Amino acid sequence: MEKLILTKYELKTVCNQCLKNVEGLLDGVSLLLDSEPTRKYALGLYMYALEEYGKAWILKVILEKEKPEGYTKPQAVFDYGSHNNKIDAGLKHLPRQCRLVSPYVEIAVNPFNETRTITLVTGEKVSVPASVTGLFQATSGPTKTMVESDYKTRCFYIDYDPIDNEEKNCLFGDKTTMKMNVELFRAEIEKLERSIPRI
Repeated sequence: MEKLILTKYELKTVCNQCLKNVEGLLDGVSLLLDSEPTRKYALGLYMYALEEYGKAWILKVILEKEKPEGYTKPQAVFDYGSHNNKIDAGLKHLPRQCRLVSPYVEIAVNPFNETRTITLVTGEKVSVPASVTGLFQATSGPTKTMVESDYKTRCFYIDYDPIDNEEKNCLFGDKTTMKMNVELFRAEIEKLERSIPRI
């Protein structure tokens, strides 16, 4: 029979295991980023790390509410179909940079009356035409700018549709951007670990 009431100790154990999983997944991301053919798998693992981190955050919030009688098994964590909720929770508690998969510059106001060249953090350059606003990124980088929840599976699975498969082959994170994300992510893990209620 499935257990529906969990103790504080059981929830904290799961929360800590989630953070260990995140560390291991981020180690895998770092390894896969070093080789061009495996870069898209790095992005897929990164999405799994986001989900585990979100799960840990949801459990932390639950643990902050004292319930001597025990905790009802949280549907937002353990139910089928809760993956996107956990990814959203993970992204909510990470710096905005951790959403990026490629370097870009966002121009909200463009007062220039001629085309300007801007250097991204990777050293690549983008040209921004006069008076134009929006997101600008290098053409040699990934085709996407921000993470999307379906990358968790799209980075790994091949479909029968050749056009869809071609799009999947273009799903990868810029190496420099993703390595920066991993370092920021690790710092946030340490903060979360310190904030989990003691038993």
